[in-house]
Amino acid sequence: RGGGARYYEYTMPSSESIYYRSVMDAPRERDFYGGNIFLQHKFESSNHQLDVLIDFARRQGGSDETTEEWLTGSNFEVTGAPYHMTSANEAQDSEDWMLKVDYVRPLGKGKMEAGWQSRLDDEVETYDFREFDLAMGWIDNPLFSSEMDFHRDIHSGYVTFSNEVKSFGYQLGLRAEYTDRVIKALEDEQGYVVDRLDWFPTVHLSQQLGNDYQIQASYTRRINRPRGWNLEPFRNYIDKDNIREGNPGLLPEYVNSAELSAMKKWGMTFLSLEAYYRNTENLITRILTPLADGVVLHTFDNINQDHSLGLEAMLNYELNDRFNFNLSGSVFNYRLEGMVNGETVDRESNNWRSRLNMNAKFLKRTRLQLSLGYYGPSV
Repeated sequence: RGGGARYYEYTMPSSESIYYRSVMDAPRERDFYGGNIFLQHKFESSNHQLDVLIDFARRQGGSDETTEEWLTGSNFEVTGAPYHMTSANEAQDSEDWMLKVDYVRPLGKGKMEAGWQSRLDDEVETYDFREFDLAMGWIDNPLFSSEMDFHRDIHSGYVTFSNEVKSFGYQLGLRAEYTDRVIKALEDEQGYVVDRLDWFPTVHLSQQLGNDYQIQASYTRRINRPRGWNLEPFRNYIDKDNIREGNPGLLPEYVNSAELSAMKKWGMTFLSLEAYYRNTENLITRILTPLADGVVLHTFDNINQDHSLGLEAMLNYELNDRFNFNLSGSVFNYRLEGMVNGETVDRESNNWRSRLNMNAKFLKRTRLQLSLGYYGPSV
């Protein structure tokens, strides 16, 4: 892969201007192999079964990224030799295991579902950064070089009960999740440790009314884990004006969601209206901090929480077996709450979104799909 960018830097009120461009080349190679074993046992009664899955994956590879920056004229034409060159060599070796067990047992008109999942992830990553000097050639820069060992085990178990009594249906569930995570530099014996137990309840209720009307209510709690590159405790070079540093102390985001909806059906066509409230705790936020010489540090922290309260409408229309469309739109109030450097940064806005998906079947093997979406401005 590769890429490039054009830069125009200027100062106000003075008229100092600098034009330059960068070209990046980053060939990447990766070896991957894996395998899995799946076992399913069906008991004598209908819909009574046990599933077991064991999955393994191994990835090895890396990239050699070279970036050249050239001073240019106002039309971005190159005016000389590159004035800044960098090289970054990244190598990764990861191994992932997963054990998953799911059990389903009918209970009258309902059923019980239970299961266990263990995910074991190990990764070692090295990152060597160099800069080019006209007199000395390529020089290692230890400030942006790093070695990291990432280990994470996630063990989770769940149980749900669902049933239907006349026209009333329900599903009650609970999932427990234990996380054991260690991030450390290879020469660091202590590292950054996470030892955490989380609980995630779910409740789904539905009431079937006459004339194909249905009312539903639900509450769920979910988790969004930070990505690996958000956690790396090292500084990485982006360009001469920007560097990035992960935060190994990041907490996951927790999303609490409550919904109440009503639906009307006409065969395969339906119209639904939903009221919802969603709250995200420990919202992962990008932070930009000015350093010396105009360089900006990009990092992340859990400094906010947000709230969304709104209405959403959806129409799914089946004209015939050749054409259908789905149209949805929402109007909601969005609120951010947080503190940065001891100062309140609360923000609030009223927002709207819409989406349209259309499917048309012209011939037996010819279909056209059109998707359109709009997200209004938000804080």
